[in-house]
Parts: sequence; structure tokens; C-alpha cells
Amino acid sequence: MKNFINIADIEKKDLRKIIDHAKLQKEKRSNLNKSAIDPDAYLTDKILIMIFEKSSTRTRISFELAMKQLGGQLVVLNIQKKVIMEVGMKVYMIQQKFYPSMVIL
Repeated sequence: MKNFINIADIEKKDLRKIIDHAKLQKEKRSNLNKSAIDPDAYLTDKILIMIFEKSSTRTRISFELAMKQLGGQLVVLNIQKKVIMEVGMKVYMIQQKFYPSMVIL
């Protein structure tokens, strides 16, 4: 799966696989410290860039912790509302300059 934009776009069996895998990963982490990196470290050498129009502390912290636990790195960009209109171009430029593995808007 390349993009996950709308839950309605995913078949039930694929969604079930994602949920079952998440439960298994959570169970594996039960004895680890919250800041410890997973032994599997699925996102090693991966970069996530998050683009926010408004600050979102809970979302940012959740993704920061998850990326750290999975071995990845996170960059957070706060963009003013007037720039959001051109966000498609900004994402393209970010991808060309920084080669992130994932971008979240």
C-alpha cells in the first residue's frame, strides 16, 4: 500500500491485517520502556515529515514517540494558513530536497 488517505479505500481483510499487526506489536512492547527502540525497528533509516497548519501537541508527541520506538526520525513543520493553499507544491519541494519516507499533512 503506497498511500493511506481514507479508511473506506481499504478492503476489510487488509484493514484486519493492519489491526492484528498493531495488536501484536503492542503486545511485544509490553515489557519495554516507552522510550526504548523496538528490536525489529521497522522504520530504521526512514524519515517522517509532518506538516501542521495549527499546532497539535498530542499528535506531534504521539508520532514522535512512535517514530523513536520504531527506529525512525521525525521532522515537524508548522506552516501558516496562507501557505497551506500552496501545500501541494511545498510537499513536492520537500520530497525533492529531503527525500522523506513519509509525509503527513
